Amino acid sequence: MSCQVRFGWQRGNGRVPSPRTGPRANVKKMATALDGMEFFVAQDHFLTPTARYCDVVLPATTFLEREDIVFAPGIYYLVA
Repeated sequence: MSCQVRFGWQRGNGRVPSPRTGPRANVKKMATALDGMEFFVAQDHFLTPTARYCDVVLPATTFLEREDIVFAPGIYYLVA
């Protein structure tokens, strides 16, 4: 059974690995799959290698741009 993916939405952390990630990363196979999609959207802070394959790139907010409670080991504070 084959499945044809026609739409993709990537939110943060690009899915196309860089050549530096090692021999297990099949960059060409992933790039071919993304090229085959009819419509692909990325939402990220930066123009990642994955975002370069997208039809639309939407901006994402960082922790400095929103009011939120930030959790880190032993640190709990409100960003306002």
